Amino acid sequence: MSHNSAAVLLDMPLLAPDLSQVHFSAELTGRASGPAHVHEARLAAADVIQLDGISVTSIARTACDVARFGSKHQAVNILDVALRTGVLYEVAGRARRHHGIRTLRAALPLADARSESVGKSYSRSVITELVGIPAPDLQVAIALADGSQVRGDFGWRDRSGRIRVIGEFDGRFKYRHDTFRSGMAPEEIVYAEKLREDAIRASGVIVVRWTWDDLRHPERLRAKLLAALRMAKLIAA
Repeated sequence: MSHNSAAVLLDMPLLAPDLSQVHFSAELTGRASGPAHVHEARLAAADVIQLDGISVTSIARTACDVARFGSKHQAVNILDVALRTGVLYEVAGRARRHHGIRTLRAALPLADARSESVGKSYSRSVITELVGIPAPDLQVAIALADGSQVRGDFGWRDRSGRIRVIGEFDGRFKYRHDTFRSGMAPEEIVYAEKLREDAIRASGVIVVRWTWDDLRHPERLRAKLLAALRMAKLIAA
């Protein structure tokens, strides 16, 4: 099994995946028929692992295959996942003549193991395409008035290196995940997040939040970021 199907078995988060077919890779034949898609591909021994008795392409090979057959945003996401969990670049180097290699090559320099979720990977990929928006730092630390520190998903600094704007992807799954992890009720999670954001703003840092809908309408995200960056005097008004 390979491509999106292998990613599902390997528990690799996917961005807007097409799961209408089950994907396999074979060295001697390739065909697409009904619910099955067999890709003709030459696989190195390291490209195949055994998972509960099933032959599956490795994390690195799966990431490269998914990247080649998807959009740039999907490619950045799956490459981020691979960087967090395994070796990637050696497999990508062997794929130089494969179908979709341009998408893989375009996404590979953007991959970053610090990206913690599909939404954050998608956000970073979209931000790289927004005209006039400088590239942010990831997982930035903000010092609060009480001496403690909190972390932001994305950060923009002034010339002295001080964080002036942070960006936060606000997906619904985040609150479900935090509720499960902490045992707190959803309303307690939301209230704690409000207190955290109030403390960040009190330290002089501007906070920008966005959702999946903003990512699907990048002009909205661009307007939010432009307003914040101009308010912080990081870009010209």
